[in-house]
Amino acid sequence: MTIPTINLEVMLAGWTESHSGGAKLTFWLPDGADLEPFRAMTAKKGGTAGQRFMAVLALLGDDEKPVDPAAWPERKKPPLGPKAKLAVQLCKNPEFGRWLRPIYDRHLGGSGTAWGDVTPADDFNGSLEQWTRHAILVLCQCQESRRELDTSVQCGALFESLIRAPWAEANR
Repeated sequence: MTIPTINLEVMLAGWTESHSGGAKLTFWLPDGADLEPFRAMTAKKGGTAGQRFMAVLALLGDDEKPVDPAAWPERKKPPLGPKAKLAVQLCKNPEFGRWLRPIYDRHLGGSGTAWGDVTPADDFNGSLEQWTRHAILVLCQCQESRRELDTSVQCGALFESLIRAPWAEANR
């Protein structure tokens, strides 16, 4: 079977990411690029986009050859915000980890006497700090890192209501 493809070189123009619209990449096309296949697709759907494609992208070097992904430039991580900094500090505090254990267990439907879905001994090589990081990510619905506590309104609000305020109250 032969699958028709649209083959052209593009240049990254930008990217965006939002909680309501998801991630979006924008590309510049070379002058004279044939847009007819795309015009025909949207015409069939009343002028709207939304067709799904499979894409394969390779970064081109100055020599016009694909660049090995291991050599792609790395993005510097932004500095930690105040909530993420606090979360990192709390994870290093064994007393906080012990305080968080029953909260996390109850959050997952337990009685508050267990560790929840994972344990430091079985899943984190005995590291209470790594278990605490995991528990914060799950409780605050962070997808990747504690940085989301400062970049996501929802994650930050959950951190405040489930962790920071109750911890502060417990330590008065």
